[in-house]
Amino acid sequence: MVRDAGTGSVHASLAAAVSAVRGGGTLVLVGTCTGLTTIAKRVTLVGRRTTAAGDPTLNGGGAGTTLVVGPRGRVVLRGLTVTGGDGSDGGGIRNRGRLTLIDTLVTGNLAESGGGILNDGTIILAGRSRIAGNEASSTGGGLESGSATRDPIAILRDRAAIVGNTADRKSTRLNPVTWPYLV
Repeated sequence: MVRDAGTGSVHASLAAAVSAVRGGGTLVLVGTCTGLTTIAKRVTLVGRRTTAAGDPTLNGGGAGTTLVVGPRGRVVLRGLTVTGGDGSDGGGIRNRGRLTLIDTLVTGNLAESGGGILNDGTIILAGRSRIAGNEASSTGGGLESGSATRDPIAILRDRAAIVGNTADRKSTRLNPVTWPYLV
């Protein structure tokens, strides 16, 4: 279930909620949202854990990249798990905009590059965010950051970590994290 914190509207899917929310709005997720979602606006996704529904989760169901943040997207994920992604570029998340993860876990995703996240924008990992347990068949098991056309930025703050990811092919970039800039 996804609720728009501004209007109180309830949506059955994350894709429907993102389509309906006004730019700058906040969506509250309870339970598991299964499917693939693209976000091309400013939005905050907040997970609410309940005893009945468990951990708030975005699950791609193995059908592609779980979450795509478009070039105009300004997305904050707080208190969520992103899993079940299986894409060629970015299993869990493909970021082309500005993405902030706060107390969010990206795990159990597969891709050719960027098993957890493929970043071609700006990404900030904060709080107790973790990118762990993801796989890439090429490079960037946890986080692949960089492309020929952009100078992406990846920033780790607080207790955020990228650990326990695997990539089959080593490259001149660092694995499991690849980046031109990391603070």
